[in-house]
Amino acid sequence: MSTDGWDDSAHRHLYNYMVITNDGPFFLDSVDFTGAAVAGQDDTLTAKFIADNLLEKIEQLGASNVTSVVTDGPTVMRAAWKIIEEKYPHIVCSWCSGHVMNLLLGDLGKLSFVKTLVDEAKEVVKFIRGHFYTKTELLKLVKKVLILPSETRFATSFYMLERLFELKDYVIEITSTKAYKDWLRGK
Repeated sequence: MSTDGWDDSAHRHLYNYMVITNDGPFFLDSVDFTGAAVAGQDDTLTAKFIADNLLEKIEQLGASNVTSVVTDGPTVMRAAWKIIEEKYPHIVCSWCSGHVMNLLLGDLGKLSFVKTLVDEAKEVVKFIRGHFYTKTELLKLVKKVLILPSETRFATSFYMLERLFELKDYVIEITSTKAYKDWLRGK
């Protein structure tokens, strides 16, 4: 079973529960934790609250059918894992590899040379995407758009860099023309 929390556009704090089987993944449930005793209390109470919700889903599935629980890894979640593993020793709790990768890439992005590269690439992408002329000229040459990164997932910065590198020759072609230079000068 896998779970992750998120806030929707109405600022509700939701947890989605997915089950992964040999037949593929399926959605189990979504629980609204808004206003619940999750934040601002000691880890024991919070961990118990989260563990109780996870245990309810495990028991709904039948504990013998669950072999692992995959979540993100804050301290409170790791404390909830201990409660689950004490009750069901055959269940292994672990970090979501996607969350771990995002944390690693986020740390990598704090290195000055990476931050500079990402910031400069972001300015190029914003410029091209933000001007009708450059965006249109790029679309004439290739049916792909440049990608801006998401603020919440650092991995998207690498997607931006990858796409910019992929379209580099087209960007150079556009910015090397007399028409582009005239456009820049407002002619």
